[in-house]
Amino acid sequence: MTLFRYLVVDLSIRDTNTHTYRTDPFDPLIPTQPGISLVRLGESVPPVRAFNIYVYNFANAALNVQVIANENAKNYAFGNLLDGLNYFTEESYPDFDVGSAVAVPAGSLSTPSVEPIQSDFYKDAAERYISLALTYSTPPSAGFVRAHIDLFYEGF
Repeated sequence: MTLFRYLVVDLSIRDTNTHTYRTDPFDPLIPTQPGISLVRLGESVPPVRAFNIYVYNFANAALNVQVIANENAKNYAFGNLLDGLNYFTEESYPDFDVGSAVAVPAGSLSTPSVEPIQSDFYKDAAERYISLALTYSTPPSAGFVRAHIDLFYEGF
């Protein structure tokens, strides 16, 4: 079984800063607005076995993508919609890298550059929440980035 989820919704970046769900949060109440989301993997029934992330670079500059994780996602602006916890009253937990960064070559609006990121959840990324950190080494002048995740669940 798989579930289709967007990690990055048509985010236009025009600088070399690192962009994450903290700097450009995706608002699940306005799903057509650009942003970066945080996906909950841990504690699902059935458990997540593996995931594939597909990054589409429609921008005219090369993109560096780092999978990041957070055990509790306390600073996520819309975290209480994920599992009902009130993150604003609890301490923050730092994000951390999962695996190595992936380079996505420059693309165009008509032909994006696509790179897959695959992970066996139990061996490589046993975190509760994952997201992406996006950085351009040269600021793009046109285009945007999009990413989605396929979750593969363990069978019974």
